[in-house]
Amino acid sequence: YWDELLELADSYPDERSLKIRFSDIDKFDPDFAEELMESPEPILEAAHAALLEMDLPMDVYMDRAHVRIMELPRHFKTRELRSDHIGKLLAIDGLVRTATEVRPKIVSAAFQCQRCGFTFFKEQTGNKFEDQNLKCMNQACDRGGPFKLLLAQSKFVDAQKIRVQESPEDLRGGAQPQTLDVELEDDLAGRIFPGDRVIVNGILKSYQRSSPQQGKSTYFDLTQKGISVEMTEQEFEDIEIDPEEEKLILEMSCDPEIYEKIRGSIAPSIYGYDDVKEALALQLVSGFEKHLPDGARIRGDIHILLVGDPGIAKSQLLRYMIKISPRGIYTSGKSSTSAGLTATAVKDELGDGRWTIEAGALVLADKGIAAIDEMDKMDNDDKSALHEAMEQQSYHPFTEIEFSDGRKVRIGEFVERLMTDRTMQTIAGKDCEILPIHEELKIKSTDMSRIFDVAVDRVSRHRAPDHFIKIRYSNGREIIVTPEHPIYIAKDGLACVPAQQVKVGDYAPAPRSIPINENSKDLIQVKRQHSGEKPLIFPEKLNPCLSRILGYLITEGHFYRGSSHEIDFTNKDEDLLKEMSSLMLGSFGIEASRNQRSDGVITLRFISTHLFRWFEANFPEMMQAGRDRRMPVAVFQSAENSIRAFLAAAFLGDGCVHSTSVAYSTVSRGLAEDYQDLLLRLGISSRIAMDRKANAFKVCVMGDSHRKFEQLFFAPGYEKLERMRCVTSACQRSIRHHDVLPTETAYSILQMKKSLGLTNDGRFNEHIANGYGLTIDTVTESATDLKDRYHEVLTLLEDELTLPEMRSALGWSQNYMASVTGVTRGNIDYYEQGGYDASRRTAMAKNIYQRVHAHLKETGIKISELEKTLSSNIRYLRITDVHVIANEEENFTNYVYDITVEPTHTFISQGLVLHNTISVAKAGVMATLKSRCSLLAAANPKLGRFDKYEPIAPQINLTPALMSRFDLIFVLTDDPDTKRDSAIAQHILKSNYAGELATQAAWNQDISQDDINNALVVIMPVVDPELLRKYVAYARKNIFPTLSDEAKDYFLKYYVGLRSQGQDTNKPVPVTARQLEALIRLGEASARLRLSDKVTLDDARRVVKILEACLRKVGVDPETGFLDADIIASGTTKSTRDRTKSVMDIIRDVSREQQGPAPRDAVLDRAVELGIERAKAEEIIDRMRRDGDVFEPRPGMLKLP
Repeated sequence: YWDELLELADSYPDERSLKIRFSDIDKFDPDFAEELMESPEPILEAAHAALLEMDLPMDVYMDRAHVRIMELPRHFKTRELRSDHIGKLLAIDGLVRTATEVRPKIVSAAFQCQRCGFTFFKEQTGNKFEDQNLKCMNQACDRGGPFKLLLAQSKFVDAQKIRVQESPEDLRGGAQPQTLDVELEDDLAGRIFPGDRVIVNGILKSYQRSSPQQGKSTYFDLTQKGISVEMTEQEFEDIEIDPEEEKLILEMSCDPEIYEKIRGSIAPSIYGYDDVKEALALQLVSGFEKHLPDGARIRGDIHILLVGDPGIAKSQLLRYMIKISPRGIYTSGKSSTSAGLTATAVKDELGDGRWTIEAGALVLADKGIAAIDEMDKMDNDDKSALHEAMEQQSYHPFTEIEFSDGRKVRIGEFVERLMTDRTMQTIAGKDCEILPIHEELKIKSTDMSRIFDVAVDRVSRHRAPDHFIKIRYSNGREIIVTPEHPIYIAKDGLACVPAQQVKVGDYAPAPRSIPINENSKDLIQVKRQHSGEKPLIFPEKLNPCLSRILGYLITEGHFYRGSSHEIDFTNKDEDLLKEMSSLMLGSFGIEASRNQRSDGVITLRFISTHLFRWFEANFPEMMQAGRDRRMPVAVFQSAENSIRAFLAAAFLGDGCVHSTSVAYSTVSRGLAEDYQDLLLRLGISSRIAMDRKANAFKVCVMGDSHRKFEQLFFAPGYEKLERMRCVTSACQRSIRHHDVLPTETAYSILQMKKSLGLTNDGRFNEHIANGYGLTIDTVTESATDLKDRYHEVLTLLEDELTLPEMRSALGWSQNYMASVTGVTRGNIDYYEQGGYDASRRTAMAKNIYQRVHAHLKETGIKISELEKTLSSNIRYLRITDVHVIANEEENFTNYVYDITVEPTHTFISQGLVLHNTISVAKAGVMATLKSRCSLLAAANPKLGRFDKYEPIAPQINLTPALMSRFDLIFVLTDDPDTKRDSAIAQHILKSNYAGELATQAAWNQDISQDDINNALVVIMPVVDPELLRKYVAYARKNIFPTLSDEAKDYFLKYYVGLRSQGQDTNKPVPVTARQLEALIRLGEASARLRLSDKVTLDDARRVVKILEACLRKVGVDPETGFLDADIIASGTTKSTRDRTKSVMDIIRDVSREQQGPAPRDAVLDRAVELGIERAKAEEIIDRMRRDGDVFEPRPGMLKLP
């Protein structure tokens, strides 16, 4: 391997593996090869060391190079692995079901001693991080810590885990495939994907099962440490065929009745269905894939859908096809795998709970047949080739979201704008669209302890439901969401429940404060338009003085654009007027002119076009009319001192002080919310209330935040501030704050008190009885008491106590000790009275002591969790109102929207902790996973039986987009027919009789084998199933026919002839190019069944006959009798489409006449006049309403969007 070694050294570190074939080792030294299989780890370590010591001509140190053993002789199925194989080198083969993302794994951890500063390394050999029982390697120190992990100096390696499943073709009968988890490292990681067929060579390992409830188990699980991976594209046709079998196959192909024989070998126990069985025979071999010079791919796989009445053997046909197919996967719509048809994102059981990709049925059946029974019962998401793992869990488009930089946008406008700008990047899913976000767009998120910035991962929009849930919180904020949207509430800790299950009184998390992201941008400098404008000075950034000006202007300011552009400030407090004049002069160099009204109110007028335009460029939000006025984004982006200055000035300008509260007042709902969000930057909580008398919104500072709010103001003397301080003092003397924890906290505290022997003093009785929250002060007091008692108990238990002494120290009754330790109260009492012999007493005491200490340890953990809750940046609000609102009138929308952040799935907006949908788009997955198989599916009509007088699309629960992918759709009906029913009955009777004879033969000597064989003739396949498998494999492997000129002409004339029927504008399009492509695939399959390299005229006629039989069943408009390709392609016939257009025209005409929405009855009456049945017109209007093409602004009134 010298040459290979030199190549490796030349390409290192891009290539890091020296691949050695096991057969070469075996030839070199058979004993050594055997030892390698039995004890691989020390030998591989020695091989790696030898690799480092090689004297190479080039100067390279390959410390990350690996010796990889390939082509091992021992191949095992997962089900064959036993305990004897642990620690051995072996190969398993199968297909990859799941693969985690590649993650860094630490292999050598660098620790720094915090006492002496010495740095040393600790090798990490297992999966558990080793940082316990360390000692400083500095001999002068030699202490046991503390140590700090230095990530920058530690060594990492790429790592990945995959789950390998047994190949379907290796299974027989009803065997379920088994799996084995494999660990891959370094250059092996990241090269394997779900759906790949692999041979993994590696060392079999085991690890002990354990659970928090039951501890360590005596059972162990198996895993494999991958040494090398070989990709094995085991094609559909890779079945061994010996020369004799090949000769027999060639002879069969020359049989003129080969079609009949193969057809007769498919589900012979099922009578009839010759056309279906012939199509299934063609599906077994299918056409072949073509790759065009422009990179386009034309599939060769044939897809077939069986639609029919219950009990007509659809499922049996599917199962038989999987049985005789060389490779196949069977799944049911009712019990489909979580991966659905293609792939899905699932919680990563192999790693740390992140999302990873799991291959679905189409991927696992690569180059085989995927049989999907009861496809109509699959989840809608799984029916789509691109399916989205989510329900409709989204926000109403009016919902406002706040980004980390202070910008606020309506989610609907934001997502629509992004999708409009990035149409090519938007992924279409099932009733939704998803747009991945690649730039750094950040939003506030939380782990329910801290609040931090997280990048937005993606946005999405979905079809809106017909109603929403509107939820109001005790801070005055509201959200409108879809009924299934998850809402955080306090429930056994913190839980997510659908919005439709939320109740008034539930506690919900909210931020206690929002971190300030100072991101002050340079202010826009506006040039003078002409020399006549007054020369002014302008600040370059937002500073406290300018912030104070903005605070005064947003409350008492006015902006006038007229002949003279002016900015006015109106008040009658002389101190404020003087301060405003001084601020404007100092910041802009502009003097004010004073106007005084008769009531004493004074207006300061700052007249300057240049100043007006500067404000307009930098702070357009505050220059809107009163109810539309908003806070400038620049304020949210400013430093803390500027935020304080703004809020203080705004309060002095238009704040109000009541007997028990202080508040901002504004007519703008949006500005009220801005005040609340800005106050949270300073840790000040508030609630928004409607002052109906003043028709204004008040932002009332909560009692627990009064002291913080008072600290905004530095300059004493303002009369308003003196009154505010009086209110603050009163609040401090009474319990007027709203910072509470949910009622369930009381239960937790009482349980901990009981564990520590503290009595229930009744403090929380009223809270529990009435559902009151527990104030932070009260819980803090309790937490301190619990912690003190906990340490006291631990100190007491350090002494050797008898059981009664321990109970006394803990304050436990015998009953409570019994419940904790699992020892009965009677046994404890008997022990305390001196019962049991010495050995039994010793064992019993040891058991009790261990369980008591374990229980106390759990209590200590709960106390720590309570302390974390108290110190976290999350507080709780109450839900004050929940009601359903219809998707109509001012709330009407076609779409709802969501914004997704990973991995927290939370974001802060509306002063709340909001949840976003866990959404995984599959479009990107489809591009990388192999999904090259024939699909055989069965579906039942919605109403039980198929109605031949109705189009197929409305009768089965499949989307037209999915139906159009099938080359052949067969309708199987159970219509009474005396001749056919008699033949089926005789076939069933003969089949059962044959089975009875075969069963009786085991104990009845009178039944001969000839009798059995004669009876079995009726259900025996003409061609042995194993031979048929090999015949199909041979055809797929060796036969690639081309169209003969005759076949081309026949297909051309048939296709053009049908298309010409649709040239009349009043007639539908009969077929599309998809049907022509289906004919070509079917023709290739027909030639393959004969092992012919030419598609002949007979092949063309045969497959046209099959396709036309299908089209006559499913492609004909029952009303007109014409072939209509749109029945399958879009689910709507041309006649229905024409009627829909007529109804839309009627609504438009009636609306124009009424000068408003069109009355529904008037539309229906006019539709009847045009010859449209009233019931049909009703159906069309209802469908248009569901699709968003028309809506009802009021009941009985129709309006086009």
